Amino acid sequence: MAKQKLETGIRGLDSILDGGFNQGQGILLKGPLGSGKTATMSEFIYQGIQKYSQAGVYVTLVERPEDIVKHVQNFGWDFQKLVDDNKLSFVDLTPAPELSEEISSRYSLTSIIERIKLAVSKTHAKRVVIDGIDFLYQKYSNQWTVKQLIYRIYDELKAMKIVLLVSAEYMEPVMGIENYISDSVIELSKEWRDDEMKRVMKCVKTNDSFCDKKVRFDINQTGVEFFPKSY
Repeated sequence: MAKQKLETGIRGLDSILDGGFNQGQGILLKGPLGSGKTATMSEFIYQGIQKYSQAGVYVTLVERPEDIVKHVQNFGWDFQKLVDDNKLSFVDLTPAPELSEEISSRYSLTSIIERIKLAVSKTHAKRVVIDGIDFLYQKYSNQWTVKQLIYRIYDELKAMKIVLLVSAEYMEPVMGIENYISDSVIELSKEWRDDEMKRVMKCVKTNDSFCDKKVRFDINQTGVEFFPKSY
């Protein structure tokens, strides 16, 4: 039986992915700072709402929600209205102000999962993005507990048929369990060619038959665009 696809709605990407991501799939999007991870994840959420009426949950560990709302205005996207309309929900896991629950001795990592699932339930989300998942390794000292947490996030959201897209900055598959439990690992980078900086995407791991080539992509005033022709 063919797996049901969820179209990303991002220009050019679905043809590269042979129709989109599989339902209930976990994808790791990795690359250095400024490689386009946040823009790609934001558009994945935005196009899901605008084109397919699929609500989304945006989990952020580095940038605060108000900063993300501000940044995407450059693309003409009104995330605040989507929040007000209950089509988008943020789960803010950024370093919290003094005396907040996140930095108190009572805080439990298990509550992170519950907060994400509550946001999914509230919006009936089909898409979840977690921006900066590698920051969990810096934020909490117990690495084994962090790995268990990430495994549970993947396992529980995939069981709900959510398409989960997570990002990380590190490039070598040595630190995070998400490198191994992700169904696909997509790498974004910048390369110099013909005296010009080019944005490049390639798959370094996939459990599917799609995306076996290296392609270019751009970020402009309307968002992200991928070019299916091999680079």
